[in-house]
Amino acid sequence: MIERFFVKGARFNWAAPSAISTQPQDGSIVVSPPVTAPMFYVGLDDEVVDHSLPNVSTLGFRKDMGIPYTWLNYIHGRTAKVSTMGDVLTGFMSGCWITTWTDLNGRWVGHLGTIESVGKTQPPNSTVKNTFAQAMPLTVTGYNPALAFDAGDIMPLMAKMRGKPSGQVLSLVTAANDFYSILLLERMDERGIWICAGKKQMPPVAHGVMSLELITTRPRR
Repeated sequence: MIERFFVKGARFNWAAPSAISTQPQDGSIVVSPPVTAPMFYVGLDDEVVDHSLPNVSTLGFRKDMGIPYTWLNYIHGRTAKVSTMGDVLTGFMSGCWITTWTDLNGRWVGHLGTIESVGKTQPPNSTVKNTFAQAMPLTVTGYNPALAFDAGDIMPLMAKMRGKPSGQVLSLVTAANDFYSILLLERMDERGIWICAGKKQMPPVAHGVMSLELITTRPRR
């Protein structure tokens, strides 16, 4: 499981896949198109690294090693799902729910593709949530990765860094169905190098609580 590689200060060479905005925003649950986006560990960042950590070689780090994962697309106005027994990354996160469940076809990880610029109770956000709430099996669990970090976590760290960094939150669902939010920073003068600035394991939300969270976003009549 790859969560051990996301230690504070770890640097990754990675072309982050873009969100998909070309599909109909009809709330459908669809299989995520395959994406190949290799991620390589390229060392530790001197401004961000936590020097209290043990030597990263004890965690299995090697320079230029690849990080194995499956990418789950963020599709605007739809829920994308991927079937895998491995670790799943998706993002970037601003409020979408990430879920996992099993059915007769195996284990799935899903990304409810709500759109930040649209009201929570307005289509397609309400359409995405209501459609998934009606379809999700009892085995579903999920979380909202964006809740792990707020401006108080991110801004002080970025203020101390060179290169005018920006921050993004990445979701990790491990092969064991543990949920993690990962804070990544990218300097404007070092595009494509992402620095892990924090990792938080998030508690799972089960079917009943998730139903309430999703269905309460319906517009009031």
